[in-house]
Amino acid sequence: EMVDLFWELYAQHKRGVSRRYMLEKARKEFGSTPLDRITVPRAIEFLNRVRARTSVSTANRYHTMVRSLFNRAIEWGKFDGTNPFSKIKQQKEPHHRLRFLTKAEISALLPACAPRIYPIVVCALMTGMRRGEILRLTWDTVDFEQGVIYVLETKSGKPREIPISPKLATVLGQLRRGPKGAKLFDVSEDVLHTEFQVALRRASITEFRFHDLRHKFASDFVMRTNDLPTLQ
Repeated sequence: EMVDLFWELYAQHKRGVSRRYMLEKARKEFGSTPLDRITVPRAIEFLNRVRARTSVSTANRYHTMVRSLFNRAIEWGKFDGTNPFSKIKQQKEPHHRLRFLTKAEISALLPACAPRIYPIVVCALMTGMRRGEILRLTWDTVDFEQGVIYVLETKSGKPREIPISPKLATVLGQLRRGPKGAKLFDVSEDVLHTEFQVALRRASITEFRFHDLRHKFASDFVMRTNDLPTLQ
């Protein structure tokens, strides 16, 4: 009940703060457990499982989200106890060095991708879009006639337009077209993460994250154009 209320009144209006799939994961974890029965050890167990499945940074995002849910429950008079997530310290996130794919690695990675994530990886390489932005794309935000992708929900809160390259147009054009409001990619973030890791192993690529595709795009763009303001 609190997940639904939190989403309706708060989370869906916050850019980059909460994602519906993360709330569903929390709902699946705690189910019908009353808020006052969710203890600090239970919360730590949940975060540990998230970290083991994904990463420290992802676990910290879950921590922030569920802590906020409890805080809203207290503010709205739905809970009069102590927020268990406020008693847990977030773990220090490791520093990642920038990692760029070589042409040979790209040639190995793309064929190693499962069919349902292949167009997502191509889109990331050719647009520099963030993972969440790509997964939120709907058919009404892709204009093939004008050759533009309209990114409406961004981390900065400012919408932007991205040109569609001929290669990307070909790849997206092969997707089964849905109605205007339907998503281009019917893939969850968890599935994308799992299958991207499988593709990396198949291609023998190490120490690389999906977000590094964005760095690769930026690096290539600057080398080709020497136009940093446009990139920004």
